[in-house]
Amino acid sequence: MKDLGGNIVVNSNAVSLDQGQNSLTYAWSTGDTALAGIFLAEVEVTLAAGGKTTIPNEGYYKIHIDADLDGA
Repeated sequence: MKDLGGNIVVNSNAVSLDQGQNSLTYAWSTGDTALAGIFLAEVEVTLAAGGKTTIPNEGYYKIHIDADLDGA
């Protein structure tokens, strides 16, 4: 995941693939959501048959993280 300035904020391999549900899950780690703002993300999947694919195929997922309301 990168910020709109192009700086990488999260670069992790912690994604779980559920082929039966055709879905991916990422377990956020401490600090992953520490910065408020709009971020762009993509997921690179290593295929069992070899090779890699990037999801989404075009563009990025847009992730909006709001500031903590209680200031903590």
